[in-house]
Amino acid sequence: MAEIEAAVNLRALGITPEACRESETLSGSIPVVLLSKYDQVRAVLPADVDCVALQVRSVPASLADWTPIPRDALIVVASRWQGFLQWAHTLLLSAGAQPDAVELRDARRPQWRRGLQQARVVIADVLTARRVPPECRTLTFPLVSEASLSELRRYAGFAAIDSEPEVDERCRTVPP
Repeated sequence: MAEIEAAVNLRALGITPEACRESETLSGSIPVVLLSKYDQVRAVLPADVDCVALQVRSVPASLADWTPIPRDALIVVASRWQGFLQWAHTLLLSAGAQPDAVELRDARRPQWRRGLQQARVVIADVLTARRVPPECRTLTFPLVSEASLSELRRYAGFAAIDSEPEVDERCRTVPP
């Protein structure tokens, strides 16, 4: 959500699809979902509500500067989102990282920063990267593709032209 907020200068709020079954609840908002979950979310949204499917960044392009990965490199992946941890783990193994050299850290846990200085690099999502100690070499990995962010900027521009958003306390997306 931090990537979306930075790209469109609108507040992003994570909610379940079931929370926004009614069109009125979504007034003034732009529902977005990762492409892999689009059909599931589209099925519960009202027919008159647009939904933007977000594509993830290209894995090979994102790792181009980091391959080949040295066999002895300790890599820590840190995030509050389990999906990011699993996704990053899979892509690192496919890029040649050794399974025992990739450590996953759940940033929701109190001691997740302990020992990060021993890692060759800490890979983190945009939000978690802000909380990595400054002495660590950090690779901030944006998840959303630039094409998807551009599409969201266009939607945000249209939303700003159409009207001031009405705010529903259950589903809030308003300018910061």
